[in-house]
Amino acid sequence: MKNFEVIILAGGKGTRMKTNIPKLLNKIGNEPILEKTIKKALSLKPKKINVVINKYYSRFIKKYKNINFIFQKNSLGTGHALKVFFKKNKNIKSNLIVMMGDAPSIKIHSIKKVINCLKKSSFVILGAKIKKNLSQGVIIIKKNEVQKIKEYKFLKPHEKKNGICNTGVMGIKNTYIKLVNEIKKNKIKKEYLITDLVSIAKKSNIDVKLILTKQNKFSFGINNIQELAAHN
Repeated sequence: MKNFEVIILAGGKGTRMKTNIPKLLNKIGNEPILEKTIKKALSLKPKKINVVINKYYSRFIKKYKNINFIFQKNSLGTGHALKVFFKKNKNIKSNLIVMMGDAPSIKIHSIKKVINCLKKSSFVILGAKIKKNLSQGVIIIKKNEVQKIKEYKFLKPHEKKNGICNTGVMGIKNTYIKLVNEIKKNKIKKEYLITDLVSIAKKSNIDVKLILTKQNKFSFGINNIQELAAHN
């Protein structure tokens, strides 16, 4: 399927990394995290790549002239980043693949599965099974249907035992990108969560398809020094 764009969400503060440089400028090997994510998106050969960034990553604008960079002035969450994108692209005709800027190690093969699934599905999420979940959002499934994604902070003790977690990769048919307007600010986290799109889709009677990656350890975002070290 060629009719798709990629959006990389890279406008967050990254405070959990606790380094002297912005989170996505930390390196895996010799490359900054964001650089590796951008290169992965390029290898998918989409019609267009969009990257939502903050001021710390403006250096990439000169390097990648064929990429559409969008500034997120206020870091109000992943849902807000998607709102900023949609505000500037209301007439988007392509399907959208969402990637997280801090997750450069997800296998290309897994992302391509999401892209291919969009041929027949309206909304697709990429999940990964892990044995011991210490921080990841969980994909809630009832009667073999995806119901919602619940952030780790809001999980009940028994829900943390669910091993199917959210990688952050999503596929959205262009017809339904407008659902981003329905994301409300979370009263506890004080930000807009892109994960809310799943429950919004379900309320709109849109079936959400789950794809599982076979790679689990490196399927998630890098949030601290220990996770960064594991990628090196």
